Amino acid sequence: GHVSTPEAVEMSLKVTREEGIMVGPSAGAAIKVACDVACRDEAKGKTIVVVVPSHGIRYVQHPLWAPMRTEATKALPETPCADKDAPVVLWNSSAPSA
Repeated sequence: GHVSTPEAVEMSLKVTREEGIMVGPSAGAAIKVACDVACRDEAKGKTIVVVVPSHGIRYVQHPLWAPMRTEATKALPETPCADKDAPVVLWNSSAPSA
């Protein structure tokens, strides 16, 4: 099938919002086609597999993600811990409580 650019972008945003998987437009197009195939009568009861060709991280600065970037910045204005040498777990459960 064929997917237009607006359909691919819409699907990539939908997958990000609803499934928590950040994908780019090419992946959105692939998922849209897979969903269209899955909706056909002949696909009833069958498993449809789609290969997602790209992750959305490479598009993070793209205008496509501007609303989500704005929302994320409001929720978390700065990175909590960007120190690669910091311990993975910052909470010490054996420390006495205050």
